[in-house]
Amino acid sequence: MAVATHAHYLGKEMYATAELRDGTSKLILSIKDWDLNWQSEYRFKHWIDLPAGTVIKQRFVYDNSSDNVRNPSAPPRRVTFGPNATDVMGSLWCQLLVKRTDDQSKLDQAILAKTVRETVASKSKVLAANPDDFSAHLQLGKIAIGLRRYTSAIKHFERAAAVDPKSADVLYFWGQALFRLRRNREGIAKMQECLRIDPNFLRAHHDLGFAALLEKNLTAAEEHFQKALAINPYDASTLKNVGNML
Repeated sequence: MAVATHAHYLGKEMYATAELRDGTSKLILSIKDWDLNWQSEYRFKHWIDLPAGTVIKQRFVYDNSSDNVRNPSAPPRRVTFGPNATDVMGSLWCQLLVKRTDDQSKLDQAILAKTVRETVASKSKVLAANPDDFSAHLQLGKIAIGLRRYTSAIKHFERAAAVDPKSADVLYFWGQALFRLRRNREGIAKMQECLRIDPNFLRAHHDLGFAALLEKNLTAAEEHFQKALAINPYDASTLKNVGNML
């Protein structure tokens, strides 16, 4: 349906192609003299059919020389990847529409799997350079929960907590991993630690309420659910569990 692209002052040329499984290639983007002000959405006059197995490839050209009239540095200086307009980066987005509604979940799963692979690779590289990087351990632990690798997740949370023992986020997700392993007593303890650091951590109140509900401790369950609703009266999960208690 459309493509959108992004680059900074040093961007010069942008190309994107759709490589089909039959060996043919379709040009879907061609900008030969990029301008920072062209960061926009480009809609196709005629939609392009991209069957399963299509690979989108992009090639961006950068010009960090004095010949680039848009170069913000004179003389040119070394630049690295970053979010500022004086840094260098480039990205391409594609807006797609599935032919059949049941294909949407397949597309979502494929995008999620790709994002997870890229994030794991990126954060693993960070840890190779700095084994004590807090953010990388936290992110990899959360991903491991999503992949049902709970023991691996706990190892990352242990490393993250060693760096920052007062992180409510680490304690919460650590508790989640323990719950998934049916180590409920330990999970409850981590959630309680989380709340001692941040009494307004809604998800910890919700999960402790749910744990109490499973143990048929309705008094404790109601207490935590009410605290969660005091933080967000419209939290759907909490409202559902309160309804189940009635």
